[in-house]
Amino acid sequence: MTKVLISSYSKIFYNEWKLDPNRSDYNIVLDHKLIGNLSISKLQNAINRFLSEYLVFDSHITFIDGQLYWVKNEERDEFKCYDSKLSIQELNRYIKKPFNLEKGPLYR
Repeated sequence: MTKVLISSYSKIFYNEWKLDPNRSDYNIVLDHKLIGNLSISKLQNAINRFLSEYLVFDSHITFIDGQLYWVKNEERDEFKCYDSKLSIQELNRYIKKPFNLEKGPLYR
C-alpha cells in the first residue's frame, strides 16, 4: 500500500470536509481547449501518466494508527468523453458534485 502522511494544511481541508461532506467550494476546475484531431487513447494515457506521478490526485484519505494518510487508490476511474456539448447547468452540476475524500478518486 502506497501511503503518505497528510500535511497540516491538508488536515484543515479534511476537517472542513468532515463537517460538511457535501461541500464543493474546494473543488478546483481545470479547463483546457484542445484544437485539432484528438486521440482519446493518447489523452487517456497522458492522464494516467499524470495520475501515476502525483499521488494526491489518485488517492484518498485513510486513518491509520492514529494518523491521516493519503493512500493510493486501488482502481482508477475511466476517462469520460462527451459526444455533445454540455449545457451550463449540466456543467455546473458536474463541477459542484462533491468528492468523497475517504473513498476517492479525487478527480473527474
